[in-house]
Amino acid sequence: MIFVKFIEYLGDRVIKYSLFTYDFIIFLFLCLWNIALPSNYGKASRIFFLKQIYLSAIKNLFSFIFLAIFLGSILIVIAISFAINFNLIEEIGNLLVLLVINEFSPFFTTLFFMFVYSLLLKEKIKKSFLNSKFYIPKLIIGLFIVPLMALFFATIMLLSGYIVSSLYLNIDFITYENLIISSISFKNILILLSKASIFGFISVLIPTYSGHLKKNNNIDVSKLVIKNLIIILSMLILIELLFILIIY
Repeated sequence: MIFVKFIEYLGDRVIKYSLFTYDFIIFLFLCLWNIALPSNYGKASRIFFLKQIYLSAIKNLFSFIFLAIFLGSILIVIAISFAINFNLIEEIGNLLVLLVINEFSPFFTTLFFMFVYSLLLKEKIKKSFLNSKFYIPKLIIGLFIVPLMALFFATIMLLSGYIVSSLYLNIDFITYENLIISSISFKNILILLSKASIFGFISVLIPTYSGHLKKNNNIDVSKLVIKNLIIILSMLILIELLFILIIY
């Protein structure tokens, strides 16, 4: 009996997750289709889109800059200390570019974006999916604005890294500039933009999909935020692992 119940439970879970995956894929393609439709970009949508740019990227700009400077100083200190301890001084430019551009900037920019914008679900949960003109600008923000934010974040981190480098290694600005520029390639920028674009899109898509599922139910927003946060972080880690396998 126990074995039969286990098989039934396992079968129920497989069916449940299969249906969930199917519904999510349909929702994803429907979102992509609506993004591609010119009819969804009227005057009202453009005004709403500009408002979302302000809420996601401009309203908290000073906090974003402070975070980039703070994290840049700390993480670059760690990177430089690592390079010194393991005799990798000659590779310090490549190490900084790899960590700041390829890894830290897309991830921390997405985290900032999530906490100040995409996880604020009260309005989104109530209206999501009822009007494509409402959620499409948000998805576009995640797809295109987050990569630009990540590029800005990386620039600030590298600039703050100069202060740390001058204190640790007595490097002047020209030397530091040449070190970083010679270490940056088009591939690094492409990785940053691609990763940040996927991260940003996922960080908006998951809360929007939750709003779609819960649109006819009573919603405990706090529990839903935590659930969405866990799902998004899990997907970001999975995507990061895929990038590592593909690139490295």
